[in-house]
Amino acid sequence: MRLCFASSNSGKIEEVNSFFANSKLTSSVDVYGVDSWDTYLSSQFDPQETGSTFQENAAIKAKEAYRLIKAPVFAEDTGLCVGFLNGAPGVYSARYEKNDQARMRKLLLELKSAKENQRTASFVTALCLMLSSQDSITFFGRVKGHIALSQRGEKGFGYDPLFIPDGFEQSFAELTTDEKQSISHRGQALGRMANFLQRNTLKKLTAKMS
Repeated sequence: MRLCFASSNSGKIEEVNSFFANSKLTSSVDVYGVDSWDTYLSSQFDPQETGSTFQENAAIKAKEAYRLIKAPVFAEDTGLCVGFLNGAPGVYSARYEKNDQARMRKLLLELKSAKENQRTASFVTALCLMLSSQDSITFFGRVKGHIALSQRGEKGFGYDPLFIPDGFEQSFAELTTDEKQSISHRGQALGRMANFLQRNTLKKLTAKMS
């Protein structure tokens, strides 16, 4: 089964490809990204993330991708929710500032007056799978942690150098890809989707072919 991941974020695509490559549940799933589309189609993919929740934005991206390629697709929306900031940046995480470094600088500045026990945060992922224009399901993942006082580590992307998951001393950017995926919000959502595919879609497809 070929399954498109509707994203042009290289960091996310790398994580997702690594997950599927190492997953026993979805060994028969071939995942490809927007970068595999032809030039015209990829240039048309410009979903407007106007939703007020991660679930709504994931659905917007999945529906737009399915409209363009008419094939099974999944899309996700992820954000960092900080308690001291009343859940911000939340669904605006990617639009908080112009690039990763600027976003992290802004976050640290806004947390400058926060006490240590006020730096709690969660990474949240909503992943929308579309197998037809009328057939979709959303999977969620969440990991709790806190925001470090400064950037730590060089792996990962986004806010990873600032996020320290509960139970760890390292930031996401200091963990290996496998370590991060074993606990991360995106890894949780992907795992739930992989289980769904194994229990449902792949079995149905196999039955039809036999």
